[in-house]
Amino acid sequence: LLNSNLADILFNGFYANSYNDSITPTLQVSYYTDGTKINFLHYRECNISYGRKVTSFSGIDFYAGLGYKRLWGLGYLNIDVTKDVFIAQSALSSRYNINHIDTNFKIQDVNKLFNNVGYGNAFDIGINATISMFKFGISFTDLGAIKWANNIMAASDTLVPKLNSSIIGMESFEINDALSAILGDNGMIQFKPSNSFSSPMPARMRLGAGFKFKKI
Repeated sequence: LLNSNLADILFNGFYANSYNDSITPTLQVSYYTDGTKINFLHYRECNISYGRKVTSFSGIDFYAGLGYKRLWGLGYLNIDVTKDVFIAQSALSSRYNINHIDTNFKIQDVNKLFNNVGYGNAFDIGINATISMFKFGISFTDLGAIKWANNIMAASDTLVPKLNSSIIGMESFEINDALSAILGDNGMIQFKPSNSFSSPMPARMRLGAGFKFKKI
């Protein structure tokens, strides 16, 4: 979710309406990004799961299942800006090829299984009940978190950075282009090296019901 000011700057760069205003360099980034929420999560997983019938009671058959996931975090970005809160964190694998404004910081090859910059664990839990021709189920998935340990960057609220006239904004909707426009050396939000942190997985609860018309 981008507010109109940040969207204008990301897509039009130096030629955004905001940069035609002489007071822009005297204002905080939060002034132009208020209401912005950007979330990006890229990971791989290995899932081991097991399910079975648990019991029967009064004609109702109960089933349960449990899954475990090992997680490898490849990319994370969280930007949440309001008038009172400014949160901006990132952790990206070198495969994204992002050049940060801080020349003293270089994204490193981690040399792990997937060149991952984070790792974690998650669980899936599900219960199902069968009553004659009806089925009912509930599940909770991705209950866990990823700890981001490498290539950590964070930003704080600063004055709006100056852009030179060669910055014309995003030229495509490729994910690398979008991330570079936000995080790169010409980005609106200027990130600096930071410490490791953990982020919760986007857990979900699902409810389901079914009816079988006839047995096959």
